Amino acid sequence: MNLEEKISQGVSAIPLVVSVAVLLFGGTLGTWFVVNENIFYFAYDDSKGFLDGQAEYTYQLNQYSVDDVGGDYVIEYTAEYCNCDSRADVFFNIKMILYAIIFSTIAGVALVTIRNFDLLKDKGVNKSDLVKYSLAAHILAVLLVLFLTLYIVVGLPGAMNSDHSGTPKECLYGDDITIIGNSVCIVDTVDDAAELHSEWYIGVAPVILLIGVLLPNIYLASELFEQVNFATSGGFKLDLYYDSEDKLLIDMSTGEMIRSFVDDKRTLVFDAQAKILFDEASGDIVYSSYFDKLISEKLESKAE
Repeated sequence: MNLEEKISQGVSAIPLVVSVAVLLFGGTLGTWFVVNENIFYFAYDDSKGFLDGQAEYTYQLNQYSVDDVGGDYVIEYTAEYCNCDSRADVFFNIKMILYAIIFSTIAGVALVTIRNFDLLKDKGVNKSDLVKYSLAAHILAVLLVLFLTLYIVVGLPGAMNSDHSGTPKECLYGDDITIIGNSVCIVDTVDDAAELHSEWYIGVAPVILLIGVLLPNIYLASELFEQVNFATSGGFKLDLYYDSEDKLLIDMSTGEMIRSFVDDKRTLVFDAQAKILFDEASGDIVYSSYFDKLISEKLESKAE
């Protein structure tokens, strides 16, 4: 592999490593949403216990951890006492989108590896086709991570509002809640009233995922765009050279052997300007980057 191929190979692995790490790891790396609450009671100590007092809620994919006056503990989204049906649905959907991102990044790594090591050169698969597939995989990963970001921004605040509706904390998480914000309200307690404070913000996991998946895939897609000619021909920019002695058609920009004509007994001539290889005797076109697939099918039918 040349230096450019080594760089693309390494960069293509970054989104896969990041997305798998975010899926599997806990702690700070697996934190998607954080809520801090403080309860200030006015007069009567008897009111304490009506709410949790000071608490921090750290949301992950399968559970959230609580750090309050009662200590540190974890609550699963599937627990009956969780009262977090909407949040459970949101995090389930986040996990499904994350699986799709991982699948697209695996496809991207596989295609880059196949392309760099010419693993399918004996299977009749052109490198230009692999470039198209790789480009599609990178664009898909970019779209998925952008969709996930949008879903988090809209879905998590909506779930907080829905799950707290009808509870003493309903006033904190109203219809106008956003992904980052704070709120203050007063609620009645047993003998008096309490002032509720809450602030919430997005966790580390979506930020790492956005940077770790989006930027490498944008870089790889931009590199592939340079190889693709989206002009009328729809073909690829190939610097073709025909070795008449060995009867090999070579892309000089990559060193890739595009096709071998060693078994073709005809006298073949290559028009470098038109990038067409043709039979000198009959004038039949043997190879053209634009008609490559069509000509391949024609030659196969003649061979039969």
